[in-house]
Amino acid sequence: MRPSDPNWKGKLKLLPAYLDESAKKDPNRVIAAIANGDEVSLGFRDITVRQFADAVDRAAWYIHREIGPGNTFETLTYVGPNDLCYPIIAIAAGKVGYKIFYTSTRNSFEAHKSLMQATDCKIIATPSRIPAGIAPVIDRLKLRHLVFPGVLHWLYEALEETRPYNFDRSFDQGRLDPFMVLHTSGSTGIPKPMVFPYSMYSTPQLFSFFPEEGGRRTVIQFFIEKSGRLLSPFPMFHGAGIFLFFAFGLHWNVIPVLPPTRPLTAQLVDEIHSSGAVTCSMVPPAILEDIAMDEKMLKNLERLDYLTYSSAPLSFEAGEKLSRHVRLVQQYAQTETGFLHQFLVDPEDFRYVSYSSLSNIEFQHRYDDLHEPVMVKKEGLEDFQIGFLLEPSSNAIAMRDLCKRHPDPEKGDLYTVCGRLDDVIVFQNGEKLNPLTMEDTVNQHPGVSSSLVVGHGRFQAAVLVEPVSDRANTPTATTNFLDELWPTVELANRDCPAHGRIVKELVLILPPNVSLIMSEKGRPSRPANAKLFEDLIENAYRRASLSNTVASVELNLDGSDEEVRDQVRQLVLSTTTVESLGDEEDFYTNGVDSLQTVQLSRLLTATLNNKNVKDRGIMPSLIYENSTITRLSSALLAISRAEGHAIPKDFAKQRSEGIHAAIARHMPDFGLDHKRVVVLTGSTGSLGSYLLEALISDSKVERIYCFNRTSDAADRQAAGNSMRGLSGQFDPARVVFLRYDVSRQDLGLDPDTYTKLSTSVTDIIDNAWAVNFNRTLSSFDNNISGVRHLIAFARKSALRPSLFFTSSVGTARRWWLAGNEGPAPEDVVPDVDAVEFGGYPESKYVAEKLLESAWTHAGVDACILRVGQIAGPIRSQKGRWNEQEWLPTLISCSGQLGMLPVDIKDLGVIDWIPIDAVADVIIDLMHHRREKRARIPVYNLVNPRPEAWEKLVPTIQKVLTRSTGHEIRLVSYEEWLESLIKVESTLETDEELKRNRGVTLLDFFRGVADARNSSVTRWATGKAQEASKTLRDVDAVKPEWMELWMYQWGFGAFKEPNGL
Repeated sequence: MRPSDPNWKGKLKLLPAYLDESAKKDPNRVIAAIANGDEVSLGFRDITVRQFADAVDRAAWYIHREIGPGNTFETLTYVGPNDLCYPIIAIAAGKVGYKIFYTSTRNSFEAHKSLMQATDCKIIATPSRIPAGIAPVIDRLKLRHLVFPGVLHWLYEALEETRPYNFDRSFDQGRLDPFMVLHTSGSTGIPKPMVFPYSMYSTPQLFSFFPEEGGRRTVIQFFIEKSGRLLSPFPMFHGAGIFLFFAFGLHWNVIPVLPPTRPLTAQLVDEIHSSGAVTCSMVPPAILEDIAMDEKMLKNLERLDYLTYSSAPLSFEAGEKLSRHVRLVQQYAQTETGFLHQFLVDPEDFRYVSYSSLSNIEFQHRYDDLHEPVMVKKEGLEDFQIGFLLEPSSNAIAMRDLCKRHPDPEKGDLYTVCGRLDDVIVFQNGEKLNPLTMEDTVNQHPGVSSSLVVGHGRFQAAVLVEPVSDRANTPTATTNFLDELWPTVELANRDCPAHGRIVKELVLILPPNVSLIMSEKGRPSRPANAKLFEDLIENAYRRASLSNTVASVELNLDGSDEEVRDQVRQLVLSTTTVESLGDEEDFYTNGVDSLQTVQLSRLLTATLNNKNVKDRGIMPSLIYENSTITRLSSALLAISRAEGHAIPKDFAKQRSEGIHAAIARHMPDFGLDHKRVVVLTGSTGSLGSYLLEALISDSKVERIYCFNRTSDAADRQAAGNSMRGLSGQFDPARVVFLRYDVSRQDLGLDPDTYTKLSTSVTDIIDNAWAVNFNRTLSSFDNNISGVRHLIAFARKSALRPSLFFTSSVGTARRWWLAGNEGPAPEDVVPDVDAVEFGGYPESKYVAEKLLESAWTHAGVDACILRVGQIAGPIRSQKGRWNEQEWLPTLISCSGQLGMLPVDIKDLGVIDWIPIDAVADVIIDLMHHRREKRARIPVYNLVNPRPEAWEKLVPTIQKVLTRSTGHEIRLVSYEEWLESLIKVESTLETDEELKRNRGVTLLDFFRGVADARNSSVTRWATGKAQEASKTLRDVDAVKPEWMELWMYQWGFGAFKEPNGL
């Protein structure tokens, strides 16, 4: 690649020298503009390069006088408001001989302590008003405190100190000297400092000498030619913010316009766009997503020459909308690699990037059609490949993104980022595990060379262990080594979630002279090793599955009731992780999961000595319906003594009494006694993640408290959001994760936290509920208690917060069967006969009655959100409809069976709403002003434009045929069900059961075929539509959406969908 100036090397200067030279050559050139106040209407004032250089010199003399010159690039930390003081003190400190360190006020004290020790920092500069959280750092770490005046002081007030502070180091002398320290986010632990040399901040100057290659312009040359005034809202303490300020303002002839010091929102950005103060804009993707939803804001983009973005991907739908109004230019960079030299692509290819030869990026194939960009070290590119200054021993820097090549062969060097290589393991039931901590624990054993946890797509984890040489070179030595290693594995199990624990049968010791494949980062490669050891892993899971049907206890139903209970108890305890269980204690309240239920059903069948029971087998539904030792024992005895087990004659009476008893048990004795702060329970779940995203995007929400059951919720949220294409980083000043306990009156919060929340919370969205349609009502006692305790919290709170409860349409699904006329109303139904059978809808109904009473008798501002079928997302290719639900299960089975039902009985009324739209509907309702009424507000959240299943069948058939490679026949539901039943009869092991998901829902699919269960209920949605614009505008389910959902489940490519 040829430079525009053959003498370019001799013209490179370090940043302080470049600033001084620019101030002499063109002193009146404007390099920045700052806001005159908090309102855009007050305008902006221009800052010339001479003014800025003088401010730097004044600050340099001030630092020199107050703390003396640096000798060995000592660290000077700065924390202050987001303004020009950051670049001023950075260059001033460099002139005086220090390196500047920007730390975040969001860090904990332990993080600050670690960073100060790692950087050997003894001095910290702040404004006279010390930022929150920094005073204890200064005091406890005994740091020297330098008061650093504000930006107006340096620009306009300290004029008597205006004299040059010379900086005469040449580029070659100082290119590797340390200039700035930044730190990692710390989202997975204590943040770590990264020291950047001066040459990092010379790359904008360097790249400007290389405007094109092979006739293709670079992105930088495009910026230089356009010039103009650029809205630049990135925080100055952020690596990208400070780098791009220097790049645009000093090197690329673009004037960065800094917004007022208000929270950055789409409204603020649009106000600046429409003010005429800027001609181009650089905006974070999260803000662009909001702008894309507003037609007026989109129209205002037409005032701009271009819109550039960086730091995160932009959703397909938002990008398409934005690109119709303004040219989009994507900038790609990473902290590890520095700024990359990339070409300008055609406007329609805005989501793609293409790198010049100066970055030397290789797209290395990973799997399927996905590639990872890797910066490969090349001699002669030392000043261009800044990343290797941070990792000098590396020959390549893997960038961890997964990219797809442009479909046009003529544009084969264009790639778009579509995900991240992620170490998170996703089990078949949707639970997730970050295995790195487990692996690190196992690796601490002196006999272990390396280890790797596997289990993606399975029901439980396994671990591959590579022993050090000679530790497992014979079968006997392998057995002894496993026994020696097992306590270490148990230690790893102790610190991981229950669903990720490893059983001894799945500790796989590698044979001698066989090693794990290592990645360039020095850790085992998860996908490569999963492929290499595929047979070993598969055989291990099969052996573990078969061993689950072997038990030391024989179940003898001819014994006394007490003997049968003891035998059943031993079998339950041997199959599950439960340590003890009383006769009346519920299995599921004590942690039994769906996999353990299936295993227990097989174990019960295998150990029974009663032919009548053994011939029929014990179905999981029997265990769900009888989820205590007493009830399960009685059910087994009843079956053994009769031909089958019919529903008792008084079943309806028992069910009604059970529901009313639960209402009475949980109903408290209620006496008669803006910026929003929101409590969101269950934020890590599927709907919870989209609700959190919607709340974060809502400028009216000041803070969100995420209540979850586990202490690692923040990490789980980040991992889950990343896979869903949602925000994975959270401002700790705005999003707070708290562990809570629904069973406790104080919600398991410490007194100070409970008091703080009770004086600030304005809204509660209760979204935490165990989603299991097999469990009985009593299994949901903890969930119902949680509603009661949230009601108590709302009553005690100073601001009388609104309480929004995500209920289910199951609480009124039998409206028509119960003898009622017309659509199911937006009211709490008075008759339990209208409630769908099953513990899940029954427990939701109990909660509705509690909230109704709280509204009526205690004045609690409650609201019931009766949610219907939630479909997958439509605004992003990422995320997916839970594969364990009936529809993805039905489609998966149809692919395996080679046939698709052309009708699905009562399920064929398609009134689904995409999950991202459901979240927006709920936020609409949160903001809706409700007048006080005699009855509690209830909203039916179903699609007001129902569609027919038959309209989706051709799309499903087409995608399944394309994905499976064989024709999919259209058949009646009865023929499809009969085929599924035949498959179920041939399955022998748990592993086969897991691969045929439809068998686990066989009871459900049988019920659909039963005409006695027919209950097509129409839903009143008038109130919900009146209160929610999103619901009013939502489209009927489209074939394109169906194709997208199938793509998200792994059924191949899809045609670009239309959004809402």
